[in-house]
Amino acid sequence: MAVSRPNVWDNIDTAAEFWAGFDFDTAEPISIGCEKVICLRTFVNAHISYLKHNKGNKTYLPYWLRLEKVTKHYAEKH
Repeated sequence: MAVSRPNVWDNIDTAAEFWAGFDFDTAEPISIGCEKVICLRTFVNAHISYLKHNKGNKTYLPYWLRLEKVTKHYAEKH
């Protein structure tokens, strides 16, 4: 039996809401595995923009996966 996954494209707005109230000025560079985010504001805004403009295009799924990792990292810390 296949495991049902939530539709990634429906979660973009939820991620955008999380970051809407975030204080980017106090964010420090982070490393998650082999990925490093230096400018969090640029990373988040660019990834959300790419995903909203390419909704449903599976080519952009890696952008969601990276954004999801960073969002989880900050959700756990705050």
